[in-house]
Amino acid sequence: MTTPPSPPRYTRGSIVEISSQDEGFKGSYYVATIVARLSPESYTVQYATLLDDDPLDPNPLREVVSPSDIRPAPPVVDIPDGFVVGDQVEANDNDGWWAGTVIERRMDDSYFVRFEESRTELWYERGRLRAHLEWVEGKWVRPPRKPVAAKVKREVVVDWVEVEVVEEVPAKRTVGRPKGTKRNKSCAG
Repeated sequence: MTTPPSPPRYTRGSIVEISSQDEGFKGSYYVATIVARLSPESYTVQYATLLDDDPLDPNPLREVVSPSDIRPAPPVVDIPDGFVVGDQVEANDNDGWWAGTVIERRMDDSYFVRFEESRTELWYERGRLRAHLEWVEGKWVRPPRKPVAAKVKREVVVDWVEVEVVEEVPAKRTVGRPKGTKRNKSCAG
């Protein structure tokens, strides 16, 4: 019988990602730096994009986390032809990376992504997606594609409002965030 590998031992300054198990945040990862190893069961990390709650002087959030919530920063996976339906991806949204599945691809290389945990589906440009990788026994593994129904039924709600056109401007894509998540403050502004 082989012993499962122990979690990696991270050193001060290591760039890592922290997974959240909190309700509404499962399946999300946040970039952080190891500040200190407190014991074999805990590390202090400082997040790259999350801020503390001090409204007068917000600083990067520091938190004590378990090694089971830490993974190394994943490698960049080159996807030269783009993602395909069923690919498991992570979307850069709401100050972190959110795991989801591509359910539709447009000709403009944007993708409709389903987030199982929050039961939402959102559009993303390719530059905001990366391949989802899992850290398994000390190695990065790309999970297989998930089967996706051929036809996706979407419910669209539209409220009609009469407006006066003052000026026409080029359309900009609006992207939401997974339903049930709170907006975190961002270091980027």
